[in-house]
Amino acid sequence: MLDTVPTSVAFLNNMIHLHLSVHDIVDLMLRTGDLDSRIFNRSTMMEGTKMHLQYQREQRIPGYQSEVSLHHDYTYRDLTMHVLGKADGLYIDHDTLVIEEIKTTIADVKSFASTHQKWHIMQAAFYGHMYALEHDYKHILIRLIYLNQGNKDRHELTFEFTLEEIEKDVQAVIDEYGAFYELSRSHRETLLKSLPTLKFPFSQYRHGQRELAKYVYGVSQKGGRLYVEAPTGIGKTMSTLFPVIKTLGTVHEKVFYFTAKNSGKIAAEEALKVLIHEGASLSYCVITAKETMSFCPKGKINPDDCLYARGYYDKIKDVLTYALTNFVQFDKDTIQAIAEQFKIEPFELSLDLSLLVDVIIADYNYLFDPSAYLRRFFESVTQPYAVLIDEAHNLVERSRDMYSSFLQESMIKQLKKAIDSDYSTTLKKSIKRLEKQWNLFHDQNPPTLVSSPDELLAAIEKFLLDAQLEMKNLRTSLPDVAMDVYFKCLRFMNTTELIADHYHYVLTDEQNDLTLTLYCLDPSKQITKTLDALRTVIMFSGTLSPMDYYLPMLGWRPQDAVLKLPSPFKADHFKVLITDQMATTLRRRNQSYASIANYIEAMIEGKMGNYLVFFPSYKYLMDVYEQFSPKDDVHILLQHKDMKQEEKQQFLEHFTFLPTKTTIGFAVLGGVFSEGIDLIADRLIGV
Repeated sequence: MLDTVPTSVAFLNNMIHLHLSVHDIVDLMLRTGDLDSRIFNRSTMMEGTKMHLQYQREQRIPGYQSEVSLHHDYTYRDLTMHVLGKADGLYIDHDTLVIEEIKTTIADVKSFASTHQKWHIMQAAFYGHMYALEHDYKHILIRLIYLNQGNKDRHELTFEFTLEEIEKDVQAVIDEYGAFYELSRSHRETLLKSLPTLKFPFSQYRHGQRELAKYVYGVSQKGGRLYVEAPTGIGKTMSTLFPVIKTLGTVHEKVFYFTAKNSGKIAAEEALKVLIHEGASLSYCVITAKETMSFCPKGKINPDDCLYARGYYDKIKDVLTYALTNFVQFDKDTIQAIAEQFKIEPFELSLDLSLLVDVIIADYNYLFDPSAYLRRFFESVTQPYAVLIDEAHNLVERSRDMYSSFLQESMIKQLKKAIDSDYSTTLKKSIKRLEKQWNLFHDQNPPTLVSSPDELLAAIEKFLLDAQLEMKNLRTSLPDVAMDVYFKCLRFMNTTELIADHYHYVLTDEQNDLTLTLYCLDPSKQITKTLDALRTVIMFSGTLSPMDYYLPMLGWRPQDAVLKLPSPFKADHFKVLITDQMATTLRRRNQSYASIANYIEAMIEGKMGNYLVFFPSYKYLMDVYEQFSPKDDVHILLQHKDMKQEEKQQFLEHFTFLPTKTTIGFAVLGGVFSEGIDLIADRLIGV
């Protein structure tokens, strides 16, 4: 039965089991210091990975192994932690086990080692302990190897331990983590007790809603993928969330709800609040875009530019303890209030909180975008997650954008202008080299395909590295314009890591601005790769037609279930009026404005109420609006570019229940008001 779920699965021989990585434990317990995106970012991680591989390939030590996967079960009271990790390097020297932990940085290697030594030793200690126990070694030597990404400096530290010494240190960290986890454990036990009695929160199911909930629950129990086309009005949010929530703690460790628009996030959060009101002891976190969430100046998350980045890792354990003690619902306002109270960076806080809640609500890009995805969850998935993907038809085009990136000539000109005499010769030389490589495109005749621009990529990589060193040495970020170019170059280089036969470099001229796009023609391969690591995936949308297009693009396999539900509304309540006397093609569009305005006026005069009108562009919207002259008692709303969230909300609030005069909203197709909004009953009567 959907309404009943056993709780015994979460307990085995009265022991609670938790799956963790070494980083999950050590980073939280031992990492100290500041947030600093100049040192820890995607570019330094990419370069670090390359240097790791180069160092490992160069080793000629007999029996040397790299990237050795390890695991072990540790206990704290009645809590069992199944801990996994990978040793960078490992070999045997006589009867001693040698564990290498390789760290790369753009900072001074000795200073970096001094600051983070305890944290790094304990990572290696876990790996050494796991391997020594399995292979019966009594002596362990830890080598910390620090490599500078810029000047290639190298610094090494060695530490010797007996198995007993390292076991004592590892267990101390396990005990500390176990004590910290007590808050989450107490919450999870309360959750497990609340779910068996949780009922569907409404007195009756809408037409098709029970069938949808039943299918979602069945796939959640077995694992796999379900693709659902369910028209607006069925209540997809609740009928997908409710059944997977019932499996929390028994089948799934966490539930993720991904959506394309803020309106989808709001709907998911409202559904969770209803379930909490009905007795589910749920905790959730809404992840909001960094640009909206962060207190730091744009792109400047470092201790020199932002006080909220200072001492972040020194404070975070106390902040998380406070947050989990006092709240279970973490929306944007709650997270920012906590961050302001403790003077820490709120976006990073939202990510750390997400590790400790039951449900996470976020945009698509936090699952799929290679520059933004939640690495802590999805880089190496070891836990059973349930993932719900709302308005899944949007994912095809969104993911094509996520897996593509571009550079423009104007960006390089802006960069060159922004980096003046105050900056180093090294940085200016790297920008000049970048400009020189870019200028080679002037011989091309766009639009055209180009072969892999290897020299340009090398110049971009050099610029990124020199920019990071510059920011670290000057203890400040680059000017805002230069930082914007820096992040776009960083994204471009991240995208090159994905190149396969479905990628092409395309050179175009966009309004006299030469543009190089690394374009992903077929995002389905990347989508499938992401989905393959997940236990349960439910994709749903008002339309997945034509299915022979959408399903393959969204990672569908022959064994995956597909459900197509009819509309819950009566057909005779729905009137479609079509005029075939109007040409709206681009060439003849300017002849249509007055006639379109007349049609709209005639439509709304038929019945007083709330209407939306959708146009193919903002220009078309304004051109028709200028011809529009309804009666005086009509309230007109206009969507405009770059509307803030508050403005979008105010726009929708004008569509009231039981209206006393006609309200008409002019909006654009494909925009925020064209789908995912919930104007029920007479809040909207015509489109």
